[in-house]
Amino acid sequence: MLSTFENRVDQIGHSISHLPFLPSGRVLDVGCGDGARLDRLRSLGWQCTGVDLDTAALASGRGRGLDLRLGTAETLEEPDASFDAITLSHVIEHVPDPRVTLRSCRRMLRSGGLLSVATPNALSLGAQRWKAEWRGWEVPRHLQVFSPRSLARIVESAGFRLTTCRTSARIAATILLESEEPEQVNQNLPHTPKAIHRAAEFERIERAALRTDPLVGEELVLLATT
Repeated sequence: MLSTFENRVDQIGHSISHLPFLPSGRVLDVGCGDGARLDRLRSLGWQCTGVDLDTAALASGRGRGLDLRLGTAETLEEPDASFDAITLSHVIEHVPDPRVTLRSCRRMLRSGGLLSVATPNALSLGAQRWKAEWRGWEVPRHLQVFSPRSLARIVESAGFRLTTCRTSARIAATILLESEEPEQVNQNLPHTPKAIHRAAEFERIERAALRTDPLVGEELVLLATT
């Protein structure tokens, strides 16, 4: 029951990038896809902008009335200090130069603005268990995968002040399924019942491990301010 509750808390936090309630605050989602996260933030009173390179996903989000732009954080033409919050959810591992991306975000954030980053954790229980087969490496799509320390360092080097850097078991079950049955993912097939059972057990194990070692979660969650 505790594991189920913790999973629900993690999922809710992730769905809004762990942002606080800020009526009329302006948020930018870098790598927004079709804007699903921005839909939720908009319902909470945020003024939402997104940027992505996927034209089909952008068209879908624009059809729902979202302000979605084609490009990246580096190419987005916004004045300095335009946003109260910027989110990068499973994006930073894909960019060729994370420091350049983060500095672009720093430029667009207002004083006291919040940066939210989620990314796979190179020190996770899954990385230790599956080693080269761990789904979080996802070569060649992931250009770099961070540890808590290396992510904190690069964010601070881009001019941010670290608020928190922790790990989460939110994606533990998914990581097991995609690490043990990658062919199911590649062929868009359902996972086997045995793998689904192991995935639930792995998440339970990881959540228990997090109580004694806070760095073993599959997902890194970092918050920082300007």
